[in-house]
Amino acid sequence: MQYGVFQPIYRPHGQEEVPAEPVFRAPKAKALAKEAIELRYKLLPYNYTLAFHNSQNGEPLMRPLLFEETDNQQVLTNAVTYLWGPISW
Repeated sequence: MQYGVFQPIYRPHGQEEVPAEPVFRAPKAKALAKEAIELRYKLLPYNYTLAFHNSQNGEPLMRPLLFEETDNQQVLTNAVTYLWGPISW
């Protein structure tokens, strides 16, 4: 659910006997799902702006660090961090 906040289509998936909907989860899992959903709604205006820039210029929403820091050699080996949008417009 938390990763889905940053995806265009936001929906949970279940596995056989496990229902996908957060309502069927433990209280802690429900609370985490609620936080993720609230974050998604807070980010909607920003995400719409990113999507517009993507449609006009082809700029990805999710960007590797080297998109912004081309002179830093450390970013070439960083595979676990990304940017959500540009550092500045």
